[in-house]
Amino acid sequence: MLERKFHLYNLHDKGGWLLSPTYDDKFNSNFIQFGRTNFLDPWSDPAIHYHTTSQELYLVMHGELWLKVGDSSVVLKERNLLLVQPGIPHAVVGGKGSIQHFGLKIPCISDEKIVVREVTQYEKNSKPLFIDSKDLDPKEGFIADFTQDDYRNCWVFGFGIAKYLTDEFSLAYMVFKDENEDTSLENYNDYHLHNSSEEWYFTFKGSQEILVNDENVVVSEGNLLRIGSGIPHKINKRQYPFEGMVLRAPLTRDDKVVVNLDL
Repeated sequence: MLERKFHLYNLHDKGGWLLSPTYDDKFNSNFIQFGRTNFLDPWSDPAIHYHTTSQELYLVMHGELWLKVGDSSVVLKERNLLLVQPGIPHAVVGGKGSIQHFGLKIPCISDEKIVVREVTQYEKNSKPLFIDSKDLDPKEGFIADFTQDDYRNCWVFGFGIAKYLTDEFSLAYMVFKDENEDTSLENYNDYHLHNSSEEWYFTFKGSQEILVNDENVVVSEGNLLRIGSGIPHKINKRQYPFEGMVLRAPLTRDDKVVVNLDL
């Protein structure tokens, strides 16, 4: 993957696909395709489509994104994340405001995009009705609202106690007002590595300092730290208020190994 086995990406002013199996060096990623729009006017995909193997994720940070997912119409508001399962026809059909969103496809290496039909003019001109996450068929996908406490500071996707079970990746969204609210550093923050998976640390607000091998890496607002498999790491501290996300993929059971930190 990477010679250093970790890399810090500055996402400020970046748009389009940023990491992909077709890119070279530090921008190559064989399991996750990752990109974003950076404050664009609303748009529509040209066609309803589905993916053969990828779960597709849409995380809206600013504005609104309107989508068709199967027979459902979805409005994604700020801090909403939508997961669409493989084989489910879907498309962006519009939006509202200046839109900043992240898009991910997991796993991406053998995925094919299959076009079903063109998006109609009616679909482009009609705002969908908002549907609650409970109203989306879980076989088609899932909506997490990160403005709600139920989806913060916990595993939203992954194994076991996650809100939505998937074998492909794990994801948690963190929001901490201050150090007293952030119990994760004391209770769940071992110096550790993952045998076969990569771990991705996003910072949306504040900053976090992460010890990677013997190097302290500051992940400032608008930055992403990608840590390869086999690399020990630990979050040293955060600057508050903090908002961020951690993602691990590919997901393998019993993959985490606690490492003795030689002080």
